[in-house]
Amino acid sequence: DNQLNIEAEITDEIYKNLCGRFLIILKNVNDIRITTDPGSQLAVVYDECNKIVASSPAIISTCCKIEKNDEIVKEVTRFDNTIWYPFGLVPYEKIKRILPGRRLNLLSGEINSIQYQVDNLLNASPKTIAKNIFDRVSSNIYAISKSGPLKAHLTAGYDSRMVLSSCLLTVDNITWQTIKLDNTGAKIDCEVAKKITNVLNLKHEIIFFENAEKKDIEDWLERTSYCIK
Repeated sequence: DNQLNIEAEITDEIYKNLCGRFLIILKNVNDIRITTDPGSQLAVVYDECNKIVASSPAIISTCCKIEKNDEIVKEVTRFDNTIWYPFGLVPYEKIKRILPGRRLNLLSGEINSIQYQVDNLLNASPKTIAKNIFDRVSSNIYAISKSGPLKAHLTAGYDSRMVLSSCLLTVDNITWQTIKLDNTGAKIDCEVAKKITNVLNLKHEIIFFENAEKKDIEDWLERTSYCIK
């Protein structure tokens, strides 16, 4: 019980100070506990019988045989066989995905709900909440930048510009990239990104879009466990 309390305190403390996509993995003599971020943005699936956890069923299939769940496949693809499977649904027998805010006890198979503590922001103003997000994103990008040069995507959209603004004061080893398509698509992204980086004197490069060959597509489908057809 004391060990469980210590692990809960560690998890809660990490939750309070991290943002974005992450996993918390705690191992002790009795079990391995895996906790997702509040949005479960890093895919984590597990095999209940073989006690295997991975980022996709394709990886699990390299360790043991997996079988398609024909009932799920039939229902999901009844009207459209190119559709994405709904979040959290895995079209394989005895393989499940860890959902947002959950902790998996791998050896026992037990799933626990994790409370994400945001009490101090429940009644905060939008400005305070935005500042909180800004600080967390800034600190995380700064920590990552210590390992070496970074590359980040920049478009005309607000989301990538928010990321850019959060690291202007702390990170100077980022090369910003924008994808250019063969047709007129993404033209505004290239123009706006170039203007922003010129004004701020930032490193920027245009990446030209490359059409994938059939083999590349098949390899990608295999790596993503055929989540779409």
